[in-house]
Amino acid sequence: MLRKRTLLKQQQPAGDINTVLLLHLDGSVVDSSMYAVPVSQSSGSSFATGKFGQSFVGYFLEEASTPSPIITPSGYMNNVIASDFTIEMWIDSNSIDPMHGATLFYIGVDESFKNMTLSALISDVGGSPLSRIFSIMENIDGMQTPLMDCFYPISNYPGWFHFAITVSGTILRMFVNGVIIGTYSNYGENNDPTFTNSLLCPTTTKIDEIRISNIARWTANFTPPTAPYA
Repeated sequence: MLRKRTLLKQQQPAGDINTVLLLHLDGSVVDSSMYAVPVSQSSGSSFATGKFGQSFVGYFLEEASTPSPIITPSGYMNNVIASDFTIEMWIDSNSIDPMHGATLFYIGVDESFKNMTLSALISDVGGSPLSRIFSIMENIDGMQTPLMDCFYPISNYPGWFHFAITVSGTILRMFVNGVIIGTYSNYGENNDPTFTNSLLCPTTTKIDEIRISNIARWTANFTPPTAPYA
């Protein structure tokens, strides 16, 4: 299946042309990529101590009319994920709500808020030792279906950890602290481009340094960054 990407037209000064959204989240929600994407922050979100400087703290979405804490232009993220891409961020494990877990992002949401093109979740599942599950979800035939579910003991990732997903062709990979923890081989077959609202970070979890790229930056294990993205 041939998929096309159309990004917002912007001037392209010197820099990393593959970074299409970069949020440092140091007291404001401003895109620091060369595309200067007009991102907005909703009332009720806040900032706290982060991995590098400050971090972003959202809120729970109680109903469909509740705006996402971070909103990107309609359709922008759907265009990014129509081909190879990387979504990455730092997450404070200690801030994940034990009841609600963490919703890291929703991309492509219809007006009913029931259908999302792509989303990433972290949920508590209990057990002994206490465990969580990373889930990547895609809309298939009008239903949210997990592309991958990866369990891990909570003790494996204390404090801040780096989370990333990449797509190269039809291969989706999920990384935690630079290590592949899951793969899915048929990504993109069911993406619905009609869901255009792009929502980010609807959660009370502390999140830092969100970078989104229009390439798969990694297809094998890597070393996470030790400083904010340039």
